[in-house]
Amino acid sequence: MRLRLAPKIVCIFLIAEAMSLLTLSFVFIRYGQNLITSEIEERGDAVAHFLAQLSTYPVLAWNPDLIMDSAKVVMLQKDVVGLEILGNKGQPLVELGKRESPHGVMVFSADILGESQKFTDEEAVIGNLSQVTEKLGVVRIYMGLEDLKKDIRSLKLTVFSIAALTFLITVLIGAYSVHYFVARPLRKLMEGVKRVSSGDLDTITEINTSDELEKLSNAFNKMLVALKANLKKRIEETEYEAMEQNLVILGELSSMLIHEVGNMLNRFSVIEYQLSEEKLSKRGRELIDNFRKELKSLQKFTENVRLFSKRPELELKAIDLVNFLKVIVASFKFMNPKGLKFVFETDVKECLAYVDEDALRQVMVNLITNASDVSDEGSEVRVALGVHGERVRIEVRDNGPGISEEDREKVFTPFFTTKGPLGTGLGLAIVRSLIEAHGGRVWFESHPGNGTTFFVELPVLKAS
Repeated sequence: MRLRLAPKIVCIFLIAEAMSLLTLSFVFIRYGQNLITSEIEERGDAVAHFLAQLSTYPVLAWNPDLIMDSAKVVMLQKDVVGLEILGNKGQPLVELGKRESPHGVMVFSADILGESQKFTDEEAVIGNLSQVTEKLGVVRIYMGLEDLKKDIRSLKLTVFSIAALTFLITVLIGAYSVHYFVARPLRKLMEGVKRVSSGDLDTITEINTSDELEKLSNAFNKMLVALKANLKKRIEETEYEAMEQNLVILGELSSMLIHEVGNMLNRFSVIEYQLSEEKLSKRGRELIDNFRKELKSLQKFTENVRLFSKRPELELKAIDLVNFLKVIVASFKFMNPKGLKFVFETDVKECLAYVDEDALRQVMVNLITNASDVSDEGSEVRVALGVHGERVRIEVRDNGPGISEEDREKVFTPFFTTKGPLGTGLGLAIVRSLIEAHGGRVWFESHPGNGTTFFVELPVLKAS
């Protein structure tokens, strides 16, 4: 059976706590035993010396009645089970109580001392007298160990009870602390890992412990953000590679289809011309006009597919973008059924760039046409040219409704259109393909209700 991290920490904590409490308990018991024993020894010595001082005269007089009252008082002292007063030759003067106990006894002795006068010079008939202390007897006090052992047992019980209570309290506090500060954050982190392993990369694990676990959680969240970004990039790269491969296949198929469709359109054009030369009724003329419009729409779609399906083959040459854009904007002014205002603005007089003129014309026509389609009658379409370092930037701005958030990522996707049956969905895809073939880039900025601006950026050769 494998233990989890939190129980392991609790077990280690409990083992350390138990060892510490046992060590402290034995130290306190040892110290308490010494204190209790020292207290008994001090009392026993004090009682023995006290009785020895009182026994000097009764021993000299060898009269036990003179000391009996004091001896009985001593017998009343705590732990005293017996006493005896002996002469200097060991003859007993007083014996009370007993010398043995089932629990053992401690014996305390004190000498009975007396002072006498002696000649310092024994040969002299009359000599100097001096005070001499001599041993007259001995007092022995017998103290039972029953109360001592009871006190020691009580001490042990108290110390171990306190240790057990302390151990229990620390177990509860330790278990709660480990659960709150370790197990709970780890459980959150494990749940986050499980969600990630099940494919939920939006998981955010919040741990607020102000320690290494919080740092680990933050690192885990950052790892998920990086992983999600990396996966998104890889998916986009894979999708782009798959799209390119599909487009290659589409290009090969569309080349064959366009060839066949082109032949059919040519035959339809001949038929349309022949019918237009015939004398038809008014209804027939209307049908011929509708047929001509549909035929032009189909020819335009076919041309767009042809442009999109083949790799751009550019013929680069230096052209002045200022005059180039002026001509294109002027052409839109002449073909302007909606009465739009086409404005061209620049702060340079000349701007040379190596471009394919036909390809760039196709790009500008597509962008200005799209801007015209979304603009209301009488509004303005603005084309601007500016130089930014070694790059030239062309802007096409309209005042239309703007591009919605859900459509922004699809704008350059082939066959995506918001014009319904009037659009082919290839215009902007062709724009991006041609501009990237020039080593440039194209992007847009749009604000719903405030129009859209498309940007085309190309390497510049010379500007003044």
